[in-house]
Amino acid sequence: MNEDTKVNHPPYYEKEVNDNRIHPECIELLEVITRGFTGILALDAGQLKYCYRFGSKAEEGLSRKEKAAEDTRKIVWYMKDFAKRFFDYKIEEVDEDAYFKTITTLVAEEFAFDKPESIKPAVRNLITMIMRAKTKSYVLDDLVNAAENLVNAVEQSSESEWN
Repeated sequence: MNEDTKVNHPPYYEKEVNDNRIHPECIELLEVITRGFTGILALDAGQLKYCYRFGSKAEEGLSRKEKAAEDTRKIVWYMKDFAKRFFDYKIEEVDEDAYFKTITTLVAEEFAFDKPESIKPAVRNLITMIMRAKTKSYVLDDLVNAAENLVNAVEQSSESEWN
């Protein structure tokens, strides 16, 4: 892999699989997630890049599962920070209508599609919770719980699911 690819299009942020679908890059999905958030909230929400890539990025000395657990623990930190700072920022609130629910479902599915089956529901739930933070029906504890549940799902998964 050349240096330009490592910087501009690392493989763990591009999902190239043979499933007859075009998958958006992580940055395109993060643009949808962070729209309406400002300041550090947008930065915290943007750290869901760890959710997109976990299981795809290897690190020497760690199994894919161990690296995924490390990445999901980072997500918990950022979601707790998001919840702590939430009321310090004005949010561009949206209606939780059919369009919003459809977009949320599609984004959540893109984050989950290449994860082990036992992990997919926790990924979808986390993405749904961060998107719902833009609506009147948000509950910040649900966001933090969703992040913690993702860590638990990864830790309870078997090594064989990651191969």
